[in-house]
Amino acid sequence: MTPCTSETSGWPGSTPSCCRIGPSVGPKLSKASGVDTVTDPFFGLAVPRRVEGVPDAVLKQRESWKSPADYDAKASQLAEMFADNFEKYEDEVSDAVKAAGPRKVQAR
Repeated sequence: MTPCTSETSGWPGSTPSCCRIGPSVGPKLSKASGVDTVTDPFFGLAVPRRVEGVPDAVLKQRESWKSPADYDAKASQLAEMFADNFEKYEDEVSDAVKAAGPRKVQAR
């Protein structure tokens, strides 16, 4: 697994405090290694369950939305957009890269 950090600029429906990752949080995320993770059902990313100094709302986006169902719908839509776009490049990448991408998953 390759560690990576994704910093979001926010999704409609989310609370502003949960989605913007400040300058003090990004480095903590990028240095987090060997932590317990959960696989995001839409994007297939290994998301840390807990990182010292990182608010839970940053790691658990679904729980930070007023409506978890709205989060699921938006995440499903975004993952589908990524998957549809990626289809253009499938013939150029390995099976491992294909398997690592976002999935078309119905919202819960």
